[in-house]
Amino acid sequence: MNYQTFLLNKSHKVSYLLSALLMTSVISPIAQADSVSAKQCDELASHPANKDNPKHIKGVKFDNINSTLAISACKQAVAEEPDILRYQYQLARAYNKAEQYDEVLKLLQPIANQGYAPVQAGLGYMYSKGEGVTQNYNKAFEWYQKSANQGYAPAQASLGRMYVKGEGIIQDYDKALYWYQKSANQGYASGQAGLGYMYSKGKGVTQDYKKAFELYQKSANQGNAFAQANLGLMYVKGISIAQDYNKAIDWFQKSANQGNANGQAGLGYMYSKGKGVTQDYKKAVELYQKSVEQGNARGQNNLGWMYEKGLGVTQDYQKALNLYKKSAKQGDKKAKENLARLKEKGIY
Repeated sequence: MNYQTFLLNKSHKVSYLLSALLMTSVISPIAQADSVSAKQCDELASHPANKDNPKHIKGVKFDNINSTLAISACKQAVAEEPDILRYQYQLARAYNKAEQYDEVLKLLQPIANQGYAPVQAGLGYMYSKGEGVTQNYNKAFEWYQKSANQGYAPAQASLGRMYVKGEGIIQDYDKALYWYQKSANQGYASGQAGLGYMYSKGKGVTQDYKKAFELYQKSANQGNAFAQANLGLMYVKGISIAQDYNKAIDWFQKSANQGNANGQAGLGYMYSKGKGVTQDYKKAVELYQKSVEQGNARGQNNLGWMYEKGLGVTQDYQKALNLYKKSAKQGDKKAKENLARLKEKGIY
């Protein structure tokens, strides 16, 4: 064998070995573009905050997941690439949207034990809401903590919320502020909204409406319904910005369109008072009712007022009283004032 033939044969062997290695190697998460199912799974069920997502994937909000299509695509993606945890997580999100909680838990528990942050946060959410499991704030906190310690922004925001409410742990505004700040620093909308809330209420930090407005604005621009409702409220009252009913209506409407109870109650208030819109008591009642169905204290008080005065509904003191009581039980100041006023009149 001459030297030229040796090189040629060696080249063929090297090419063959490289081909074999490429065929048998684990494909990186981003290199799944050749798989139709993997592409579809990412497009249909990826979490917007998951850093494992391919760069071109923006993620899908939970409410926008088409569970039927996502389950089909992600099941195939998992079958093709069982070692890529992202696809299993996305399949779990799809099952969760379909309310097939048993399937969600089958997927989440093993992956969470492997330390995959998005799944740990997902498991924390299930325990916090009691979806497919008995509600357990302590377990929710444990899973959120594990995820947050890995820098996962949604878990950090959830920890902030738990510290604010004292769910599963002792209420601690300083720690809530710490976790909200970490989440907000990553540009996560819920973290920004939570931090905005802390500044607006002066919890764990000096009250600063201007800072709150800035944070709510950033969050609202990403579509966060809670922030949108709070922006609406700030525009109604002219807090740190010029009072503007039109902008208030715009933000309340965006929030209400997402089913947010505060947004619905805020928009209902605008219709009941004719601020920025033509006064419409029936529309106000309709919006308050939607808010009340979610247990919103502001909506309960405002709907109670409508029943007391017979605005958009048949006057009914008993219904008004029941709504005021529910609202007052949640700490609503106006509801407490309304109950006291009715008591003075001998109605309550």
